[in-house]
Amino acid sequence: MKRKGGGLKSINEELGSYGSIFGLCADLASVENNWPSIAGDALARRSAPRSYEDGVLVVTVQNKLVQQDINFRKSAIIKEINTNTVLALRDIRAEVGLPLKKTAPRGGVKKRRRRVPPAAKGPELERAKSEIMERHPALDEELAAAIARCRAITGKTSGVARDSVLYSS
Repeated sequence: MKRKGGGLKSINEELGSYGSIFGLCADLASVENNWPSIAGDALARRSAPRSYEDGVLVVTVQNKLVQQDINFRKSAIIKEINTNTVLALRDIRAEVGLPLKKTAPRGGVKKRRRRVPPAAKGPELERAKSEIMERHPALDEELAAAIARCRAITGKTSGVARDSVLYSS
């Protein structure tokens, strides 16, 4: 864009009052992106800058211990931000908020193994099925086979007499 008297306008002249807003947004984005180097890696994993208003940076933390650590390091963090940005930071307010992203444990995520039942087949299965059919002649043959398979899987192929209470005719 050109000025009235000629020459080009600067970006600040072109943006007018919006220039300060864009600068503020850029500085806040810079603080958020560089938070691990500003606050330290251990503290940055448990905290994050959330908002800025009237010279106060609000930092969300996971718990009271992290809040205490932020308050302890407040002056060093303010000094670091004020020297590297144009923000006029006066104070930091640490608030316990929602949990931050959880990282995987150092050893990796341990997967649970599914217990694979033993194969339910063979002569023991046929014997269990015939015992069930002898004790309960009115029982459907497929149901007797299913009960026998369940017993083979759980390892309870003996003790058929207990079924007489459950499946009495």
